[in-house]
Amino acid sequence: MKSALAVKPDPPAPDVAADYVAAESAWRDINARMRELRAEIERRQLASNFAPFSDIPERSRDLAETVIDLITATRRSPLKAAADLESLEFDFAVLQPKHTRAHEAFIAARNAMAAQIAMTFRDRHLEATKQIVAAIDALSAALQAERDIRAEYAATSPEPTSIHLPDISRDLSQMDLSRWDSIAAVWARRVRNFGVNA
Repeated sequence: MKSALAVKPDPPAPDVAADYVAAESAWRDINARMRELRAEIERRQLASNFAPFSDIPERSRDLAETVIDLITATRRSPLKAAADLESLEFDFAVLQPKHTRAHEAFIAARNAMAAQIAMTFRDRHLEATKQIVAAIDALSAALQAERDIRAEYAATSPEPTSIHLPDISRDLSQMDLSRWDSIAAVWARRVRNFGVNA
């Protein structure tokens, strides 16, 4: 019989995978269109700012060169340039809510896809978690046993400690489940929220 740790997960259901692919594609398309519109609006706004100057300041010439064709067109027909910019800004505003909805749909589809994939790993993850719980239980019991042996020695010997019985468990006290504030105890309380007793 195969261990749950070795079992490979099933692929996501076709409908969930298809929804994710479609939502991602729609989001990428509309996001690309929004970037293109924003870039074009910024170029035209820049040209509109430079157009009134007959002599563009030296410090701005390199930037102005990137939109020189638009500066020329704006100077030649300022009303058309203003109308074109207004049209682009209108298109951007119309696209904005669609962009938001597409993003929300993509996030929802991505979450659904991720959740379904996660469920296919759940049994293996639970099995691994149980193995961790067992290992920590065993370690915690061994730490207690080591302390009990030293306590038994201290109760029967004229000396409370001995170099022959060093305090081996002290450096691992954070793995002791009997200590409420230990890392192991805090972890065990968190793991119980996932339905695994530690």
